[in-house]
Amino acid sequence: MLILVLLSISSAEGQRGGAGGVIDVVARFGAKADEKTDLSKPLLDAWKEACASTSPEKIAPADPSAFKEPKWITFNRIENLKLSGGGVFDGQGTIAYKREGCKGHDFCGSLPINITFKHFTVSAPNESPNTDGIHIGRSDGVNVLNSEIKTGDDCVSIGDEPVDGVTVKNYTMTNTSNGVRIKSWPGAEPGTCSNIHFEDITVTNEESKVKLSNISFKNIHGTSALPEAVKIICSATLPCENVEFADIEITHSGPTGPAVSQCLNVKPKVSGKQNPAACSAPIPAKPTPAA
Repeated sequence: MLILVLLSISSAEGQRGGAGGVIDVVARFGAKADEKTDLSKPLLDAWKEACASTSPEKIAPADPSAFKEPKWITFNRIENLKLSGGGVFDGQGTIAYKREGCKGHDFCGSLPINITFKHFTVSAPNESPNTDGIHIGRSDGVNVLNSEIKTGDDCVSIGDEPVDGVTVKNYTMTNTSNGVRIKSWPGAEPGTCSNIHFEDITVTNEESKVKLSNISFKNIHGTSALPEAVKIICSATLPCENVEFADIEITHSGPTGPAVSQCLNVKPKVSGKQNPAACSAPIPAKPTPAA
């Protein structure tokens, strides 16, 4: 069964679908918006009519008030869906750009969300070079939920330019060379990174080399492949601020000794259990940078 929740398609010709040039899949093709009924034929008929247009079609109304929910296209509960060929999903972002600056306005919350990855699987051999699973950049309102990502490089990477408001919560990491981290390096373009939160995370054989600014780590537990279970290295000229550790328990067993926590140019706020003790181990003269 194919259940595809997409109830309207905008027509550039504006003649076949009624007011606003919208092809109403419910009224015109008999679809039922109950998330149970098979919508295969109504949706295919609607797409067929839209694609028959002699001018390009746009799937996204220009006016945000046309959306009952802040999602301009939704694929939900899908089996055997294939997208092939060329083309562009046009979210008509140039209209949204004019609405930037949320302070003092009431329309920001109504702008459609760009995309959600849910029950998404990405798989690549662990030795494969530079195989990022999902890279998110210059975007707002992106969600990665209930997904399994196994790659040879970054499973999920976020950047570039200013990065603000990222929450990583309730997931498990296994055999990662670097677990939860924020990476920066000398020579990078100026920017900011703030309001980043890692919470409810289980790690197995994690080697963590983290550079942070305005970050919280909460309820992180598991085992570390190296004794440096926690390593926060911040700039001497721009020390990290507003860093919080809450309930950290990461162990290491091996000939090099128990797990340690290292900090440089940061004074985190500490609460709850801390194993290893927060920022208790010295930093080598030349710390190993994160790759």
